Amino acid sequence: MLDRTDNPREAIGGNHPPEGVAIAQAKDTTTEVSAFLKETPAITDEAECRQGDAWIERVRINLQSMEDERKPRTEPLNRELAAINEPYRLVRQPLEKIFDELKRRVTAFKRKVEAARQAEAERVRREAEEAARIAAEAARAADDAIAAADVGVCEDAGAAIFEAHQAEREAGQLERMAGRAERGVTYRNPSIAGGKAMSMRTVTIINIVDPVAAVKALCVNGVVPEKLAVAMRQCATAFEDAMGVLPDGITRTTERRM
Repeated sequence: MLDRTDNPREAIGGNHPPEGVAIAQAKDTTTEVSAFLKETPAITDEAECRQGDAWIERVRINLQSMEDERKPRTEPLNRELAAINEPYRLVRQPLEKIFDELKRRVTAFKRKVEAARQAEAERVRREAEEAARIAAEAARAADDAIAAADVGVCEDAGAAIFEAHQAEREAGQLERMAGRAERGVTYRNPSIAGGKAMSMRTVTIINIVDPVAAVKALCVNGVVPEKLAVAMRQCATAFEDAMGVLPDGITRTTERRM
């Protein structure tokens, strides 16, 4: 007896179109509808409207055909992928939760330490700036004493020079201390994996401080950007679910469309 299952078209369910046919048909429809739209900038009579309805129906059929062709091919893969992902997801979710809490606690401590270090660095910087000012005054005093001595005025130029050198040395020491304190503000711990040191990074956060003003600025000429409109509709729906009414400024209407 001839085994006809070698031909998938002759097996049960083999009357479906070959794979890729729906894509080819959709490509043809795309070309033809594009030509129709180019030739018909606007629907102006019943004949054009009937043709437009026919194209709408054909496009819907094409879209459904592609979905019907795609799903049997992707569903086994999706099930296999889900089976692979599931054990990882079951472990990942609780791990990520405790990971977030761990980072929160470490961040809180590092912020506290860095704030104290920053305050100390600023204190040392102020001392360094004051020492630099004193050293500059001492240098000017030494120059004045040398100039006075050159014209015969009795000035202790040696003492003035010594004091200027001392002030300059102290200012230099404080400047180096300030530099070390500023470089040491960031809290770092060595990496256990041999990578970069573990430290906080600076991130940019966009804060909504005046939502009314923000929405007004975003809606140029009263036009709500599509992404904002989607978010507002979602929030309005959630508000209605919780409160039983839509929020102020949001209404619900109906319209007829294809």
